Amino acid sequence: MHKAGVCKAHWVRSSVAVIAGLTLCCAEALAQENESLRPVTENGITYVSGGVGEDESTAIRAMESKFNLHLLFAEKSGTYLSGVDVVIMSATGTTIIALKSDGPMLLMRLAPGRYLVSATAEQGKQTRWVTVPSRGTVDANFYWG
Repeated sequence: MHKAGVCKAHWVRSSVAVIAGLTLCCAEALAQENESLRPVTENGITYVSGGVGEDESTAIRAMESKFNLHLLFAEKSGTYLSGVDVVIMSATGTTIIALKSDGPMLLMRLAPGRYLVSATAEQGKQTRWVTVPSRGTVDANFYWG
């Protein structure tokens, strides 16, 4: 590649990195501005719930890497749901946490292991087994309709 091409490629990579960094910074700032998106710790489990509107969904997505269980609630038509009752149980049947979602996204930090996730919306109840890894994340999407 000639010198101008190398310089242009470097400029493009640098610009993309700066834009990505600014986007992440802005999203985290939005999350900090919005009280409802502050992580909560209950029974030793940290979680955050929300994602209503573009600003909130951008802000909550910026926090995803800090959590190892990502839940999403929606109708099959694509309409997102909030106010979903969520119960997380251990593999032995002990309730770990029970809460109501503040939006269609619920991020949690759980100890690695197998859990039964129960989600109840006006449209009915669904349950799923998830295995939370020691590294990385697991997604569980709940769709009704």
